[in-house]
Amino acid sequence: MSFLCSILNAIKPNERFDRQIKLMLSCVLTLGILTPLIQGISSLDFSEDLNLEEETNLSASVSTQTAQVAAENLEQTLTASLEE
Repeated sequence: MSFLCSILNAIKPNERFDRQIKLMLSCVLTLGILTPLIQGISSLDFSEDLNLEEETNLSASVSTQTAQVAAENLEQTLTASLEE
């Protein structure tokens, strides 16, 4: 993909189309990189890795941590506002 992009960049008609060609080549290169990654992620099966109890514990842990971080951020923001 990178080789193809460099060839297309080398044969561009003139400088007037430089930005459009760079945008198109960037999109093509990004799609070329992301496509195998997305296909690999979609083929993974996580259903056997976690059972319902572990998922519940993980969800509760994430919720607790999120609430703690939100409270800390709110406290810092209010403290900074009061100090100003």
